[in-house]
Amino acid sequence: MTRQIAFYGIGLGIVALVACGSDPQAPTPLGPPPAAPPITLAPVLPTPPPTSPSNSALAGSYTMTLDIGSGCDVIPAAERTRTYTATIEHNGERNVVTLSDATFLGGPICTAGSRHFSGIGCQQFFASEDADTTVHFFLENNNDEAHGGHIVEQFSSGTWVEIMGQAAGRLDPLDPSSIEASGPGHVWYCRTPSAYPFPCSSFVGCRSTDMRLRLIRR
Repeated sequence: MTRQIAFYGIGLGIVALVACGSDPQAPTPLGPPPAAPPITLAPVLPTPPPTSPSNSALAGSYTMTLDIGSGCDVIPAAERTRTYTATIEHNGERNVVTLSDATFLGGPICTAGSRHFSGIGCQQFFASEDADTTVHFFLENNNDEAHGGHIVEQFSSGTWVEIMGQAAGRLDPLDPSSIEASGPGHVWYCRTPSAYPFPCSSFVGCRSTDMRLRLIRR
């Protein structure tokens, strides 16, 4: 599928070289050695977000406020601050943040991504914490494979917003009841009310340097 505007995902591409080796204990073949298979290049993939321990201190239910921040005047002022219920659960090797109490895009257009995006919806994104109690939130661009891994929300006016970006903050081990994080955001906004956001002939985009997330544990 094609978005009307391209956002570049977070992370670095990785290239893997696949080579063949031989077992030093194997007997010498009688005939000429077989031709070595050609070297192949793996596709360039986005770097997955950092992993988190299974006993993540982030797990739980929160009230989350997301402030899109400055630089996005194309979004109506009344809509630039969003409030959700956020549940953080450990899923495999990372934490998944699931939002509720709003209207989100759903279906395979969200969940059909591959790798760590598989099954991740348009109301879900990733989180991790470092050993120094730094907390990271990743609202990732899925390279147009699907729209899961970040937020695609319909406003009460019927217009749609797609929010990507990243934010980092500190988790106070003595008071883990709240988390505040900030970072750059990338926003796509469909100004025409509709039941479905794509395609949108009246879309605009913007970048925010100070997107902010605040989570208060319930």
